[in-house]
Amino acid sequence: MAWSFDDYTLETGYTNEGNVPYASLIEFFALGATGSTHEEAVLNLRSDYEERIEFLRESGEEITVPGGPKEKAKFASTERMSNLAEPAAHFLENVLGTSYATSFVSDESMLCDWEHYIGDRYGVIERTKIVYGIDISDLYDKPIVDVLEHIKQSNKPLWKRFFERWHGKTNRKQVCGLII
Repeated sequence: MAWSFDDYTLETGYTNEGNVPYASLIEFFALGATGSTHEEAVLNLRSDYEERIEFLRESGEEITVPGGPKEKAKFASTERMSNLAEPAAHFLENVLGTSYATSFVSDESMLCDWEHYIGDRYGVIERTKIVYGIDISDLYDKPIVDVLEHIKQSNKPLWKRFFERWHGKTNRKQVCGLII
């Protein structure tokens, strides 16, 4: 059966931060929208709902039943990232300035999700050049896992040197605020 937006349970309210009007469909996981009024929030939500339904259909996922239990969160695969855990830890610490151990990085995660740690995309690209000697400008909009695989394959001697320092085979040192 094909359900419509109006078949689902609409919830409206105000955000905790900024007291902004919002609207959400409670049966869906993280499907909500804001607006300058509740009416605008509902209009924005309708658009987001249509996008979600289209995505679910295209990916063969089940569509949440109106009035049914709330949709469960689904996490993207981490299979490829798991194989790059050590290079990822080094990259997140030395390029993005955060910890891999406290981050969720999936096979679909993008650099733009972390660029705020150091300013913007150009900061990420520049720090990658400093740390690894590689320009990732052409890869920036690809998943992080693709960037890490490129770094690892493009510069094995440099990567090996950093990897050995990372594991304490040589003394780690700080250069330009980076631990290498």
